[in-house]
Amino acid sequence: KEQGIQDNVSFATMNVFGRRSYRNSRGGRDHNQKHAVMVAFGSNIQGGVYGEMNENGEAVAINGIQPDRTMEAAGRSMGHALGHSEASMNLRIPTGQLVPNFLRS
Repeated sequence: KEQGIQDNVSFATMNVFGRRSYRNSRGGRDHNQKHAVMVAFGSNIQGGVYGEMNENGEAVAINGIQPDRTMEAAGRSMGHALGHSEASMNLRIPTGQLVPNFLRS
């Protein structure tokens, strides 16, 4: 706020790769590609953590968005938050849906 940029900055980071929450037979943790959690905030974004994991450390569907479609959903949601037109979004990210409750109303 001191810099006066709070309405001009948006931030998002997404973890699309992690480790399993349990150990394998060798005592290590296997790669986990079913892992998608995003943290986002900004002037047009309802700030928060988006995504959820089950007890096995795998992403679960959130409001109809399947774990293998989260990258497209995150991109489309950020694009809308940043003011890109629907035509522009359809050209660049033809699939994916808005993350529910992502945009500030």
